[in-house]
Amino acid sequence: MTDLRDNIIPDKNTEPAKNDPVETDDALDVGGFLFKTKEDADKARVDARKIEYLESHVKLNSLANIKTVYTKSIQNKVFGTPLGWSFLSFLRRQVMIQGGDLSDMPSIELKHIYTHTTSPDDYVPKEIVKEKPEKKKSPNQGEYKVNSIINYN
Repeated sequence: MTDLRDNIIPDKNTEPAKNDPVETDDALDVGGFLFKTKEDADKARVDARKIEYLESHVKLNSLANIKTVYTKSIQNKVFGTPLGWSFLSFLRRQVMIQGGDLSDMPSIELKHIYTHTTSPDDYVPKEIVKEKPEKKKSPNQGEYKVNSIINYN
């Protein structure tokens, strides 16, 4: 079970970078998630410390313990970043693998809407606009109307 969680949990050094004027990708990368701001990365590091604490103080090999940690974490809104939500998702999978019932477990509530905005980096396919073919005018079409008007008088 530890091998699977190693993919989710970042390095043991999860302290926020202090006095780092330049935000590099390394400073914003926490547990395989590349955050857009230092504040979000720092919040993810806090989630990583919470995960480490839970793993070191709670035996997560028992179905009852896993369900309790999962449910209490959701109820108390312990995690607020994708890193923490991934850990919760991992716990759900462990319950399922161990044959537990997921119907009495609350869903992981996300805090953001992911489809309402686009960024310059988003792929947006070009809209193909087919030009309508112009109707061909007969050479006498305009003249005929003028002639009709003239002859009418």
